[in-house]
Amino acid sequence: MTDLSWKVFSNGIQLPAISRLLHGFPSTLKSSSDILNLLRRVENVIVCPGNPESLYVSLVEKRGGSIRSERGSGDSVEYVDCNSMVHINGESYSITVKRGDCDILCMRGVNSNQNRCKKCQAFVLRLEVLSVA
Repeated sequence: MTDLSWKVFSNGIQLPAISRLLHGFPSTLKSSSDILNLLRRVENVIVCPGNPESLYVSLVEKRGGSIRSERGSGDSVEYVDCNSMVHINGESYSITVKRGDCDILCMRGVNSNQNRCKKCQAFVLRLEVLSVA
């Protein structure tokens, strides 16, 4: 019997199967319809590119490569990610800024801002405030 278990990797890192976008798929697929459903879902999922704009990357790099949340609780650390190649609107970036709790996977959106997880989308606002401060 063939083993129909599956795992998702991004840049060599295994992503948790409990990801919001992959929720509901069993760790071992049981039928061809399970396989097709998983492939359809994965077809519409992309890896969150974070915020690769040079202004944001340099801002975080100047702060030592990471920014802690303003509340000081440490639950949100934004960091410079140098481990992935990011593509947005035909442009390629070798470095980006992501939230520490980035969802990693997100649904393919209509525009480039929608092609980020909700957490990295919200983080853009904070980066904009920090960039003018």
